[in-house]
Order: sequence, then C-alpha cells, then structure tokens
Amino acid sequence: MESSRPNRNIVTKKGLSTPSRASAQVLSRAIFAADSPEQMVAALPAETLYCVLRAHGISSSADLIELLSPDQLRSCLDFDLWQGDRLSETSFFEWLELPDAAGELSILEQLLRSLDLRLLGVLVARYVAVRVFDEPTDAPPGDGFVTPDKGFTWIKIGFNDALQDGEGSPLSPHQEFLAQRLLALIFDTSAELFYQILAIPSVATPSQLEEEAFQDRNKRLQSLGIPDQEFAAFLNTPRSSSEMINAAPAAAIDHITIEAIDPLLAAAALAGGLPSESSDDHVITDEQAAELDAEVTLLINSALVHFNRDWHDSGQLEETSRFVAGSIRIGVEALKEHGVSSREAIRLFGCQGCYSVGLWELTTLRRKALRVPAELLVPSRLGSETIDAIEMLKLKMPLIKMSLLQNGDEKGLAKTPEVHRPLENLAEVRRADSILSNLLGAAPLIQY
Repeated sequence: MESSRPNRNIVTKKGLSTPSRASAQVLSRAIFAADSPEQMVAALPAETLYCVLRAHGISSSADLIELLSPDQLRSCLDFDLWQGDRLSETSFFEWLELPDAAGELSILEQLLRSLDLRLLGVLVARYVAVRVFDEPTDAPPGDGFVTPDKGFTWIKIGFNDALQDGEGSPLSPHQEFLAQRLLALIFDTSAELFYQILAIPSVATPSQLEEEAFQDRNKRLQSLGIPDQEFAAFLNTPRSSSEMINAAPAAAIDHITIEAIDPLLAAAALAGGLPSESSDDHVITDEQAAELDAEVTLLINSALVHFNRDWHDSGQLEETSRFVAGSIRIGVEALKEHGVSSREAIRLFGCQGCYSVGLWELTTLRRKALRVPAELLVPSRLGSETIDAIEMLKLKMPLIKMSLLQNGDEKGLAKTPEVHRPLENLAEVRRADSILSNLLGAAPLIQY
C-alpha cells in the first residue's frame, strides 16, 4: 500500500544502537561481572537502573546503589517514593533500612544528598513532636522526648499529635528507630540542616510540601522521557483501524529525547516480539531498530502513567510492558485486514498508531465484557473459571486467562495453573469476543 504519509520520527540519544533488551536480572549480573561496574552504571539510563533495583528489592541492592551518581539516585527516588501523587511512606522507610544491609551509615548520607528534603519535612511534620526552649533544661517536656543539643531542643518520634490536618498514624517501633537514626545522622553532619528540617512544619503543611515536591518530581521525570498525564492520555487514545487509515497523517511525535529501557523492552518482547524484530523478512538498520524500541519505551511509560500503574511493583511493570507490545501487535494485525502489511503499518502509522488501533480493539472487547449481566456471573450459571475470565476482560488493561484459549466450551473451561496475562494477538481478541457474544446471545461486535 503506497502512501505519502511521513515516517514517525522519534528522537533518540546520540549513539544509541540496537538495545540488547537485557532483563533486570541479566543486567544486574552484567554490572558486577564488568571490569568496571562504575563505568557501566554511569552509561545506563536511570529508569533502567531503577528497574534493576526494584527487581532485586531496595534492601538487596546496596552495592548497586553505592555506584549511582547523585542524579541517578535522585531519579530512582523519584520513581520509588510515590504512590500516585502521595508520598509512599512504606518505600521511604525501606530506603532508610539501607545501612543495615550496607553495614555503614555512609549510604544514608548518599541518600540525603539526592533526597528532596521536602519529603523528609513531610515525615517530620507528621511524626516528630518538637519542643524548643530559650534556656536548656534537663527535664523532658513529656514521656519519650529526647534532646540532641543538651536540653535546648527536645523531640519525640512516633506521631505529632499537634498536626492540624490529622494525616498519618503512629509509627512502628522499627520505623521510630529508623527515623531517629536518620535525624541523629543529620544532626551530627549538619546541625544547621537539622534545625531547618525541624522548622519546616511551621512554614508549610505536609499537604503543601507533598504537592510542591510532586510537581517538581514530575518535571524531572519528564526530562527522562516519562510523559505527563496529558501527553500520556493522547498516546493512549483508542482509534479504529478504519479511522486510522482514513484520517489525515498524524504529526510525528516531537516530545523529548527518549532512551530505550532494556528491562521494559525485555518484558515487552515476551508478548510475541517487538516491531523492531521484523516478521516480514525486512532488514532494518540498527538506527531504525533503536528508533522503534525508543518509541515502544515511550508507549510503555505512557501506559504506566495513564493507567496509574505502580512503579514499585515489578510485576506491574512487566505486565504493562507486555500489554503495550500485545496492543501494538493487535493493531498491526487489525490493519492487515485492510490490506496494510505489517511493515507498512509500522512505517505509515508508527508504533503509536498501531498501539492506538490495538487499544480500540481491546476497548471494544472490554465494553462487551461490561455488558454481561451480573445475574449471569454467578456459580449457578457459569463456572468459576469463566466468571474469573470475564472479570479480567473488564479491566482497563484487559487480561486473558489461558484456559479461555484452551477449551472451546466457555461453560466448562479447563483448569490451568497459568495466571492471567495481557492479550497478545488479534486471534485472542476474536476468541474472547466470540465467547462474550455467545453469553450475550448476540453477534460478535467484531466481525471476522
């Protein structure tokens, strides 16, 4: 199919070649097997390093964290210390446990150099009660108060009962110890900084500090290639195959410099391969392959943002990566029904256009699953496997159960230990659509 549509242009980092697509586990082994782990770490994108950290767990990654530059560590904290637009206190305290794994406090000093201190201010405001006296006193102002400066300043770690907005709840004894160790280190390192942090609650509420820190964090992530909510919504807009073909040529993506993130691509490749792995016996250059992989990375990150996925959860990162790759493949196959070859689909519409078409197919399927009457979704009417499979198709990122593909009788699906996974091709969409149509007593919404 000939067309005057321009190729999609993705700006990649200079010198970027075809990625090895190493998983987080493979990268971790490669880093510490390298002649110079420091040089290898310095050359890796921060998001790649974060995937490695999360795959192994923060407490098990002290050796790698010690190799990170301040900017790389700051980016890893930007990924890890947030749950939506709120500070993840669980993750924060996980990072504070690092000295136990490293065997020394220097890693905590490294953390402080990259940490947005407003986040520490949030925790101080919520969990540290402070009493300051003009003259030193030997008598604590209450049970549990300790003084670092011979009676001028007394602090009690656990819960600030004077907090106006009532956020937070008492810390566990272990969390109290971690917070106390951190504040003691700050006092020993810089008493001036210690007093500044204690004074933060008097100038801003925890909510204000959190909001300001979140906005700055998002700006830093955008510089790494993570789309904001608006751009992510644009990239995740479903479009039918006929609409895509008949619409005016889309403008090339012109956003930011993008790096391919190997662990995300390695997970995405599990969904039957990536666009840079041509299925049409068409040889592409390393530069073209790198451009395609960078575009897929952008789409994965956009899906993580748009669908509010949990950056802390390596399973969700892998599932989202596979969802994007599967959606691209579904879109390519849907366009092929209109006479557009796989190679032309990618050239004309880019990975993003094919992804949009795949999203339309999956969104159509999801809407059909949502139409199944609740009275049908009971054990007396359908088997538990079928009910579970339908519920998974209702998700914003639909999943399919392998049993749905293994047994032609939707009323008696074969049991299988395999967990749900994203749909990977158009045949799976058609299969699920056929089963839903039978349940609804209607013709398939998607003709084939």
